[in-house]
Amino acid sequence: MKKMWLLFLLLTILVGAMTACTGTGTTQTPPTTGAEAGPIVIIDDTGHEERFETPPQRIVVAGRATFIVANTLLTFPEGRERMVTGESRGIQNMEFYRLVAPNLDPDTFLERDAGPEQIAAFDPDVVLMKSYVAEKLGPSLEAIGIPYVALDLETPEQFYADLRLLGTLLDDEARAEEIIAFYHEKLDRLEARRADVGERPRVLVISYSDKGGEVAFKVPPAGWIQTTEAVMAGGEPVWARDAQGNNWNVVGFEQIAAWQPEVVFVIAYNKDSGDIAARLRADENWQSLPAGQAGAIYGFPADYYSWDTPDPHWLLGVIWMSRMLHPQLYGDLEITAEVHEFYRTLYGMSDETIDEMIIPRLTGDVP
Repeated sequence: MKKMWLLFLLLTILVGAMTACTGTGTTQTPPTTGAEAGPIVIIDDTGHEERFETPPQRIVVAGRATFIVANTLLTFPEGRERMVTGESRGIQNMEFYRLVAPNLDPDTFLERDAGPEQIAAFDPDVVLMKSYVAEKLGPSLEAIGIPYVALDLETPEQFYADLRLLGTLLDDEARAEEIIAFYHEKLDRLEARRADVGERPRVLVISYSDKGGEVAFKVPPAGWIQTTEAVMAGGEPVWARDAQGNNWNVVGFEQIAAWQPEVVFVIAYNKDSGDIAARLRADENWQSLPAGQAGAIYGFPADYYSWDTPDPHWLLGVIWMSRMLHPQLYGDLEITAEVHEFYRTLYGMSDETIDEMIIPRLTGDVP
């Protein structure tokens, strides 16, 4: 039954991938006549269509989860040049934008949940946003004549589709394919070694919160990137059958104990997850679990952003989880070397900048 469930989950992810690649997030560009290219027509991840006579030069990123869209846009040199503002959602956003795109001025960024009037003041050629933001913000922008494009980015396959969408929008399809090839190369190398995995360990990914002084643990839905990362890294996500809805599910320790995880990965946004994991390893209740007995409770790494999120950092999450789940196969992987290659390739950073600005920020259990 366990193998049948894992096979079902893998098939679910595959079907989602096929849907993502054939459903939305498409681009249509009329044939080139002579030296003149036709307009760009984009159908975004909500089915909304926009037409651009020339690639947009002033780009605003707005709405909740701004960093997911912005961090993907900024993997393009044109994105770093043309993004004029985002939303001020946390100091790490401001510091990262200042590092990656020095022309951006975070002091002039939009307020949280900015309305169309605030956005219009930046005279954007297009506004990018997460797909679930478009239902509310999209029509109000459309009413005042501002084009918008909504991106999903929630699965690896949708991430690739949205990179291609951005490549067309920015008139740099070659860069989109370069990024996608980088991801495929990394993941294919991991997968080639996983042929020798054998039995997949029972994995639990949980987020930790102590807001208001009350500790709470949550698990992600089966279709979210955190579950996909666990599968891609060669684990069996023990919570996937029980995760309901489209949001984090609160779980108690009794349920966690019933799942009998052999490895636990702890996410702690805005905290050092390594400290939280160490606290759980020392707790008698957690020591009763197979993961506790093996000392296999690990804090999920983060730099400016946690590596479990559906922005470009999810690749680092898969690499790290593979290393922690199967040290016999991936023990030679140097995580800091992977971080260097990630930031060089995606954001054009020098090794000196990475050593100075990224490596010292690493939290969690990085071997």
